[in-house]
Amino acid sequence: MFILKLIYKIKFFILLSYVKGLLIRSVLIFLLLKSTTIQANEKTIDGIKFRIGVNTYSDDLNIDGIGNIVQKNKFINSQLIIDNSFFNITPLEGYQRGDESQSNFVITLPEKLISSFMFRGANIDWVFRGKVMDLPPAEDNNQILFTTTGETILRQDEKIINNLKSSFFNNNDLVFTSSNYDYWAMSADITKNVLLFGYSFGIFLPIGEKNRFLKTSYGVGIGFYEYYVYLNLCEKYILNEISSESKNNKKYYEGKCIGKVNIDESLLKGSYTSTFQSSIFWERISDNSIFSLLKIETSQGFGSGTSNLKKHNKKITTNALFDRIEFFSYTYRF
Repeated sequence: MFILKLIYKIKFFILLSYVKGLLIRSVLIFLLLKSTTIQANEKTIDGIKFRIGVNTYSDDLNIDGIGNIVQKNKFINSQLIIDNSFFNITPLEGYQRGDESQSNFVITLPEKLISSFMFRGANIDWVFRGKVMDLPPAEDNNQILFTTTGETILRQDEKIINNLKSSFFNNNDLVFTSSNYDYWAMSADITKNVLLFGYSFGIFLPIGEKNRFLKTSYGVGIGFYEYYVYLNLCEKYILNEISSESKNNKKYYEGKCIGKVNIDESLLKGSYTSTFQSSIFWERISDNSIFSLLKIETSQGFGSGTSNLKKHNKKITTNALFDRIEFFSYTYRF
């Protein structure tokens, strides 16, 4: 029994050691340990936050030897949050849409003031059963076609199509594509669970003892995730224009996988490191509560998840990246 436990511990150590971004992970561990020491003499949890906001994902799926087959971007299947006219001014334009609402409640951890305008502290966040449906063909590997009936069709480009036919599809897949020769495409659905830990340093403009304006922070973090990925074939992937963004002259579309047939699935799980930056327009802090207005956060991950597909002899890879905007929040402090 002792030997088995020892072998298990050795394997576990090797798995944790074999990750990308070793330098960032080392810095993160140092900061989290420092945070733990600080909080040992203070309260561990500051309070519970209620918030209204959205997440915007940047998911892509790569099949080993095939390429980037599908990719989430904010211009296809993002949800309108507030009327576009509200966001036609910089820098808010581009945040009128998201993929799903944030979880309404989250635990908050204590912050420590370094000076009258600087702070540091740990944070925690999560995504629970977030769903991204009908992912479109990847932006750099797709083509747009138009049918005689006026439909706009999105599908993989010829290189990806040929790779799929020659090196990926089984007989059932080839029968499906043959019967929908002109317009078939690949799509995917993802259900995700993510737990995030981070530590950040920042500055703000103090107005009195309770009000903080333009609060900006930079930090590093580590995330643990489970992605349930479902690969689908579509008879055709149709785009319908629903609005536009005047700043970059970009159009927003609803993308729909018509005649969807599931051909494979996979579970990707693991950890990744990240850097993130957030900005809060206004925050009011008292002994019992915190109220904040308009928080924008961007996360850049390092490392990706890889897993074997169940029905095809290939590996699939994805990332774990997202942006978020929090319109307002109220924190009850313990």
